[in-house]
Amino acid sequence: MTDKLSPKQSRFIKEYMANGFNGKSAAITAGYSKHTAEVQASKMLRIPKLAKALDKAKARLEAKQDFSRDRLMNLVLEQALYDGEGSTHGARVSALGLLGKWTGLDIVKVEQDTNVSFKWLTDGDGATVIEGKTE
Repeated sequence: MTDKLSPKQSRFIKEYMANGFNGKSAAITAGYSKHTAEVQASKMLRIPKLAKALDKAKARLEAKQDFSRDRLMNLVLEQALYDGEGSTHGARVSALGLLGKWTGLDIVKVEQDTNVSFKWLTDGDGATVIEGKTE
């Protein structure tokens, strides 16, 4: 038994990854009929040599992508500082908020003391002092 894939199977793997791991769409793009694409995709994903080739392709893709904390923080920092074409104030503020959250510098909750003491002095026959407190 050979581990070599047929051209259609190889194309299916390529299209499967390009179509966001959607088997039916990949099968249609790879040349299978719209009417049988879902069944064909299900069958192909159960073929051991095809599943092995798909795992290898996923591993190659993951190796190319760097989703480390430092990489993500740098990407968000770029967005926070970018003010060129297509940038928005909201996107910059959102990016800065993410950076604050990730670095622990964000303010999660602000409490305000609304207890206020006051004195009223009334004018009249005699000075009356009214003291109170709000809560």
